[in-house]
Amino acid sequence: MHAALYMVPGPIKEKGLAGKTLVMIDVLRASTTICYALNAGARSIIPVSEPGEATEMRAKLGVENSLICGERDGVKIDNFDLGNSPLEYTREKVGDKNIVLTTSNGTRTYGRAKNSALIITGAIVNISAVASRVAKEQKDLAILCAGHLEHFSIEDTIWRNADT
Repeated sequence: MHAALYMVPGPIKEKGLAGKTLVMIDVLRASTTICYALNAGARSIIPVSEPGEATEMRAKLGVENSLICGERDGVKIDNFDLGNSPLEYTREKVGDKNIVLTTSNGTRTYGRAKNSALIITGAIVNISAVASRVAKEQKDLAILCAGHLEHFSIEDTIWRNADT
């Protein structure tokens, strides 16, 4: 198995991730929020790049069983159901709902992963599960840090030592 680490999403293209197991990391917010939402019983998380895409996807899924959530520059998007704080994603709010999520950094990286064999969301709160799943897959691995506005972000690199 070959492993590649990308500290920022800029240099990686869809072709470079084809057939690989991809671990996407955006420790401060997106990854952790996704983990919290799933743990609270969300039916699915659908990452999208832009707010308009979130609104369109919600219309396709059905307004009654989905929420649009996200932020820009750390601020909840106007008229969205939730922002991007993990603590907002409680069972009462997200249980059995489809969550359409857009963030300034994290969800945008998923768009590069269309040809990946498997996409795993990595966060400090699920690091053991991520490690187990990556080992089970036995495929080439790409670890993609979301960074901050296409620049290096130190917090995306700390997770690798969080479970030691």
